[in-house]
Amino acid sequence: MKTILLALLAAFSLPAFTQVAINSDATPPHASAMLEIKSITKGMLIPRMTEAQMQAIASPAAGLMVYNTNAKAIFFYNGGSWTHTPSATALLLRDTDGDTRVEVEKNPDEDIIRFSLAGVERMRLRGYRLELPSGGQVTIINSF
Repeated sequence: MKTILLALLAAFSLPAFTQVAINSDATPPHASAMLEIKSITKGMLIPRMTEAQMQAIASPAAGLMVYNTNAKAIFFYNGGSWTHTPSATALLLRDTDGDTRVEVEKNPDEDIIRFSLAGVERMRLRGYRLELPSGGQVTIINSF
């Protein structure tokens, strides 16, 4: 019993190590890092969830990151709202909730620019043609 008590006392009296390194070469983390992950063969996998699951997170911390499986993008919480991170090759420009957007080449090599408003594709620019997939009306205002 004294041995267990002595071991617990010793464990709680040791200073806490405040940095963590995850690697295969046993190098310590950089002095400015709380957590350093190093690999040349693997990546980091952050939590993956749907839009509804992401929005249901209670009181998210500023800087919290998730992979939104609906939007197929990484989102971070900026302290007031969820914001998607732009991709290295930005093929999509959208508003905060993602329902209004300009999308370049939805499928490989199709060379189409799509315009969606309120979640509905309203126009396509294909070559030299402007298409209205919903069969809507076009109003042209000429101020030349």
